[in-house]
Amino acid sequence: MTEKTSINQDINRLVNGYMVNAIPSSANGQKVAELQAKLAAQFGDGLWLTPPTTLHITLMDWIAPLVEYGTDKETLFNNVFPEYDEVLSEILQEQPPITVHFDTLKVTPGAIILIGHDDGSFKRIRDNFLKRINLIADTKKPPTIIHSTIARYKTEQDLRPLVDFVADQELVFDCAVSLFRLVQERVTPMLEYNLLKEYHLGGVR
Repeated sequence: MTEKTSINQDINRLVNGYMVNAIPSSANGQKVAELQAKLAAQFGDGLWLTPPTTLHITLMDWIAPLVEYGTDKETLFNNVFPEYDEVLSEILQEQPPITVHFDTLKVTPGAIILIGHDDGSFKRIRDNFLKRINLIADTKKPPTIIHSTIARYKTEQDLRPLVDFVADQELVFDCAVSLFRLVQERVTPMLEYNLLKEYHLGGVR
């Protein structure tokens, strides 16, 4: 049986979620846009391409936008923010700036993603946070990889042509991460959000 893509039903969805992420430079965003143009030329309206201005690298969710908790999310956030903020601030004060080397394109049934690698800093930050904090029940655990989603699917289609096409493409760049952002997402995926706080690594300003 031929594997198919999964249509993303959450694009432009009104949500409320709180998460910590980083963003690539505009120059790196332009490199992503150049690849996206090739994808659009090949696959047309079957893809929804992430606008370069909304590209991001998720460190972790604090309150997941697509999870229903049974309690008002702003109330939940206000309850956990003092502790979460203190712990993350302490961890990142000791963390020097990070270089993420993006070099791997991967096609999955749910999205096309760009995968990066660092010196282990993302994992250490996530692990240290989880050692000191109990995430709210039902909140998804932080990712185990470093990635940015560059395309989602608007139609169901065979996965193999996408896999074959992307295998012939190259997208490589270094992303300098000197701060993480705490944001409140309002429209998925990061099409509308409020910037709540910036955490500068190692005291860099």
